[in-house]
Amino acid sequence: MTMIWGIWTAAAAVDLLFTGTLLVVVLSTPKVRESAFNLYLAALVGPDFLSSCGFVLTNTLNLIYHEYVSSAMCKWQAFYGTFAIAGSFWMNALVAFELYRLLAATKRLRNFVPPPPRVAAARCLGVYALAAFISAMPSLGMVPVHPMPLRGLVCLPDPASPDEEPFFLVVYFSLFCVIPLILSLVIAFISWWTGLIRFGDNSRAQQSPSRTILSLGAEPDLPAIHRVGQARSLSVYFVRLFLACLMWLPGIGLNIYADRSAIPIAMAISWMLMLNTVAVPLSFAKRDVRGALENLLPYRKGRAAISSTELQTL
Repeated sequence: MTMIWGIWTAAAAVDLLFTGTLLVVVLSTPKVRESAFNLYLAALVGPDFLSSCGFVLTNTLNLIYHEYVSSAMCKWQAFYGTFAIAGSFWMNALVAFELYRLLAATKRLRNFVPPPPRVAAARCLGVYALAAFISAMPSLGMVPVHPMPLRGLVCLPDPASPDEEPFFLVVYFSLFCVIPLILSLVIAFISWWTGLIRFGDNSRAQQSPSRTILSLGAEPDLPAIHRVGQARSLSVYFVRLFLACLMWLPGIGLNIYADRSAIPIAMAISWMLMLNTVAVPLSFAKRDVRGALENLLPYRKGRAAISSTELQTL
């Protein structure tokens, strides 16, 4: 067990470094955090950051005492472990909805006004509150699912008896994972079906509005066409992050359907702790976020801050 806890501690520390870096980059740069979508980007990794902090603390204590620490820690771990999953999936559903609004507004070359930072932050806090409530339900005795130690390694919500398993799989699992996943996929399908986003040649998708206007004989509105290109590029960017979020599913499935022996549990938790080594580097593909990171690096100190022309407006 000590070897598994050691691996988890190292993996959680790496995850903490990746997610913490993204949070610092976005929240410490005024021009970057003015964008609602950058706030959503930071909020996407917030639950993982909390979970990684919890995993480092819990596993370090387990290593010190050579056993699982306490029942109180079991409840806390079940909470933050579920919160990481529920927060990620529900935040992705919120981002999918906001992207749909953006794409729908720009489809006819209309202006789109993103929500102010305070409104975006309030929506993120609302999602966090929902995820926290769902995550706390087992510990509060609100559902027939309980924080359970799996092989003495980790505590997660789990049915205490075979009679409770249908409720866990059909109701509780749907609340923190399936429902937001379905919402995100439905929004993505509607966006694709109505031509708001194209999963293919993105450069060609960006040029399509101008070709449509010219074919109608209208005078092209170049700033509006540029906004459409930005909107579609932003959408493809977040679609990639959503696909990275789907990497949760193998780990979740392994935890639920494996024989609950130590090795599958160790593999599942290790896999889920390392997801942000993929998602966070993808996040820095966004030009303004990458520019903010470069300005925080030691070799950039003393140079001018990011110019407004380097920042995307969405």
